[in-house]
Formats: sequence, C-alpha cells, structure tokens
Amino acid sequence: WEELNSVVYKNVKPKYVSAVVDHFSIFGIFGNVLGAPSKPVVVDDGDSTLSTTSLHAQWSSNSVGSGISEYMYAIGTSPEATNIVDWSSTTQTSVTKSGLSLNVGTIYYFSVQAKNDKGWSEVGVSDGIEIIISGSSGSGGSSGGGGGGSS
Repeated sequence: WEELNSVVYKNVKPKYVSAVVDHFSIFGIFGNVLGAPSKPVVVDDGDSTLSTTSLHAQWSSNSVGSGISEYMYAIGTSPEATNIVDWSSTTQTSVTKSGLSLNVGTIYYFSVQAKNDKGWSEVGVSDGIEIIISGSSGSGGSSGGGGGGSS
C-alpha cells in the first residue's frame, strides 16, 4: 500500500487501477459536479451582417443543483474584449444590442458568463460576426481574419 494525501492506492503497478477514496474526497468530487455553471455556448447571427447599428446573440449554459441566476455579456473586437459594450447583466439567454456604431470589415465577438450560487462560469465566446456592405462576401467570422471582399 502507498498512501498519498487522502487516496490510498493498492498494488502500485497493476494491470487495472484501483483506489480507495475516503468520504471527504468523494464529497470533493461531487462538489466539482455541483459547482459553477458550464461555460456558455454563445451563438451570434452567422458569419456576417449588414447592420452597422445592432448585434444579436443567444447562449446556453447548464447548472447542476441551483439554477442560473444571472448572465454577464460583453461585445468587443476580439474574444473577451469589452471595447464595444462593457460587461452588462441580464437574466435572459439572448440579447439584441442596438444603438451601436459598428465598422464595416470588423469582426465583433460576444463574450458571456453564467452565475449560480457556486460562482461564475468560464467565459464563453461567439465565433464572431463581421459587418459587411451589401454584395460583400465577408471573410467568415470563425476564421477571424481579414476584411470582406467586394464583388
């Protein structure tokens, strides 16, 4: 037997791994399962949009045990950036942000966090949406590169 912290391992070099874990370690395992919400999956309205004044996104996150009490979202020109819309609170799973001044050829990203009674999730980020002019093909939000081409 070799003991390491609260886990006791039998047969250190077995063909099959086995371990005996005390009740505090088991509680710790369940504590992680019942922790903060999952990282939100954030979806914007596609690779590109013609609108230079509004953006929309929706998201989903899971919370075992207690429900999600709040979301925070931000909009920026790179993942997790807040240079367009600073972190804002909502209880909804989607938002349309109007009154913006968006630049053609720029890719914008929504960043979202979820909160429950255990804390905040990791930040989930959309794949980006590029502002294009009519007739432009765009570069594609998920590639993150370049401006849209004209046709």
